[in-house]
Amino acid sequence: MPSTSRFKKLVASLCLLSTLPLFSSEDPAQTPPPPASKCLFSVDAKVGAYFLLNSTIRDLYGPVLPAFTLEGNADVYKGLTVWLDGSYIFGNGGNSYGGSHLNFIPITLGLKYVYSIMQSMDVYAGAGAAYSFLITRDHSPYVHEKNHSNNWGFVAKSGFIYHCTQHLQVEGFANYMYQEFHFTGTEEDPLVYRTNAFLNGVEVGASVGYNF
Repeated sequence: MPSTSRFKKLVASLCLLSTLPLFSSEDPAQTPPPPASKCLFSVDAKVGAYFLLNSTIRDLYGPVLPAFTLEGNADVYKGLTVWLDGSYIFGNGGNSYGGSHLNFIPITLGLKYVYSIMQSMDVYAGAGAAYSFLITRDHSPYVHEKNHSNNWGFVAKSGFIYHCTQHLQVEGFANYMYQEFHFTGTEEDPLVYRTNAFLNGVEVGASVGYNF
């Protein structure tokens, strides 16, 4: 009967469809897992070399200073990331009149854009504001033994991030900072000459970070 024939054809079609996964060339066991969810916050410990750009500061403390930074990052919207960090940069130097020690502590806040170029690698660039503290100790008879100043500055950042695992990452970076400090003479020491200090520099380094 026609109805019986149509029923048999329908059953045969269903049986054929049910066997299709058996002939698939894709092995379910080898199917890659879905990508991990985006980490919204990270903390990085950074070590860098701060190359001084001002010749006067270079002559006194040398061309390169060690820099240590702790940075926090928060992803706010589709790759736009806010960072907040604090650094400690120091140096020892002097001249024929005596030795000098420098402590440079910048705190920066800014916005950077993180762009993924590979499954495990990102690049970024950004800019922000810096508020920095400078403390120096000099043993020359012609300057104050201890000087301190603080002022606003500017910072630009760039680098790349390699994600080793979902939570562990390493980073290489290059930053530029513009930072000027103002010093003025005092009525108590009218003969002591005080001038501005330019701590402009380029920092190059690497870091290890943890994603939350």
